[in-house]
Amino acid sequence: MIEVERKIEVGPEFLNYLARHGSFVSKKTIEDTYFDTSDYRYTTQNIWLRERERRTFELKKAIKRADLTIDRYEEITNLEAILEVLGINDMGDFTSSLSQAGIGPFATFVTHREKYQLQEFTIDVDVADFGDFTYQIAEIECLVENEDEIPKAELQINELLKKLQIDTSKKPCAKLTAYLIQCRPKHYKALHLAGVV
Repeated sequence: MIEVERKIEVGPEFLNYLARHGSFVSKKTIEDTYFDTSDYRYTTQNIWLRERERRTFELKKAIKRADLTIDRYEEITNLEAILEVLGINDMGDFTSSLSQAGIGPFATFVTHREKYQLQEFTIDVDVADFGDFTYQIAEIECLVENEDEIPKAELQINELLKKLQIDTSKKPCAKLTAYLIQCRPKHYKALHLAGVV
């Protein structure tokens, strides 16, 4: 599956609209740990490996985008496929394979998430807790089967934002980016120089 998503700032008008027109789906707390090499080999290529709830690994690999305000990611959960994308050998155990390749954790944080359904969109309203500070953001997401469907999904997202009169002139940063700016500025600088953020 391909995830097409737009990050937006959370304001009271948006939350009120969601409460009136959206369907509340769930509320949960998620712990994510992100991995890379010490020289940021993967994140500087817009490849993001995370372990969710200390149980499940997921890899998000960016797909080239025309609209720079909307993110496109291929999501991979098959462990063999993840190792293939990372270009590392399978040592028989996934975490051992990562360790042998010099891939280790660089960030762990908790997100308090409320999920809504609004027409064909899934909307996550997140508050990330980094210990010393928190960061709130919402993501409007469409899942599509193949790249041919991406332009239609992007158009639908932009039409929704226009309908909601959301200021789209600036793109808020992702939760992990907010963490890197505050806590790992060298890593953030490398991502900025690589054109990822």
